[in-house]
Amino acid sequence: MRRVLALLKAQAFELDAPAYACVGTNDGIASWRTMQNRLQRLSALGIPTEFHAYEGLSHGFGIGTGTVAEGWVEDALDFWKQNRTDDVNTGIENVYK
Repeated sequence: MRRVLALLKAQAFELDAPAYACVGTNDGIASWRTMQNRLQRLSALGIPTEFHAYEGLSHGFGIGTGTVAEGWVEDALDFWKQNRTDDVNTGIENVYK
């Protein structure tokens, strides 16, 4: 069962949501290579993606103030605004109209 779950996690499906990922190159929890590979698979399916690997940062770099990741929050918000759809009722009001 674990093997099946691992394979499903590694897969990319056409109905997957747009994905933004940012990770440090020294992250011992979430490998930047794994994240990049996942987003490449999504992108190959036509799913919008944005990926950033920040040199030298480890896991949990916060909002990035004073680091090479400074500004990632604004980048993520811009990505999500550009890729928001109104065709799914999430129960959350769209404040970006």
